Amino acid sequence: MLLPVCVCLCVQGNYDQYVQTRLELEENQMKKYNWEQDQIAHMKVPCCFVCTFYVHCVQIDITLTVNKCYQN
Repeated sequence: MLLPVCVCLCVQGNYDQYVQTRLELEENQMKKYNWEQDQIAHMKVPCCFVCTFYVHCVQIDITLTVNKCYQN
């Protein structure tokens, strides 16, 4: 993964230091990206559960309403 073009790196030292710093920045960026993706994945699980629960409740409500209509 490459750093954005607009980022200006100021590295004191030779090319080896530049390469090492760039690799560290890329590694940190990937760690942050993976962490964010894990957070998003964990957020989707409860949302799907809530949506499924809501749909199930709506179906039960419709069934109860239909049963009440037939009883009357």
